Amino acid sequence: MSLKVCTWNVWFDHIHQEERINNAMKELQTQMPEIICLQEVTTPILRFVFNHPICVDYNVLHDQYSTESYGEVFLLRRDRPVTNFYSIPFRDSNMGRRIYVLDTEMCQTRVRVINVHLESEFSGHPKGIKAQQLDQLLKFAWGANESYRRVIIAGDTNLTDRDDRAWAVDLLKRVDCIDLKPVTTVPIYTYDCKRNTNVLGKFQSRLDRFICRSGTVCQEYKLLGTTPFRAKNGEAVFPSDHFGVCISISL
Repeated sequence: MSLKVCTWNVWFDHIHQEERINNAMKELQTQMPEIICLQEVTTPILRFVFNHPICVDYNVLHDQYSTESYGEVFLLRRDRPVTNFYSIPFRDSNMGRRIYVLDTEMCQTRVRVINVHLESEFSGHPKGIKAQQLDQLLKFAWGANESYRRVIIAGDTNLTDRDDRAWAVDLLKRVDCIDLKPVTTVPIYTYDCKRNTNVLGKFQSRLDRFICRSGTVCQEYKLLGTTPFRAKNGEAVFPSDHFGVCISISL
């Protein structure tokens, strides 16, 4: 059996917000993953999600911290059980960042998905807050969760190529984890100043990622929200400043 999971930073900005969220939910509906991880969810965005037809097929899981400023939310297929759902704070964060945990079961396989948005810090320093958060996250994910057949970290990691070269890749290797991505010579960017008009003048990077145990095989990897829609005012608008990512892995 394959497990399909999507992650998408849906962008808290108010510009075209309702139309953007509705289009993002519509695109996620076409993928029909078992689990959806959203980041940068605000109170108005959560309301738009609840009012969208996607909730016919999905339960929305959030807590009191999800929308304090902006935060993380899960959507889980209604035919999948919620074994556990909770969040814990990162030890160090200037932005109120937290670790969100969802436990479920599929075909008698215990699955844990962790939804995160690491600190928006781009110094590249191996002792920065973002590096400390990733270290805490990896220790949490694989320190006491060996009873879970699959543990998947999903979300906006804010990891750049500079972080990878300086410390991130080595940190993953030390705990026998991999940054799950397809084998390709073509760069993959989920934050792309050349394709996405919401981030013109910024940079290109693969900020949005999935982290799994070494040996996990990515059967499918697809970017979402790469085509703009036509807003009511006639403007061509992308659903977010990030592209979403949808993967399938074998259980």
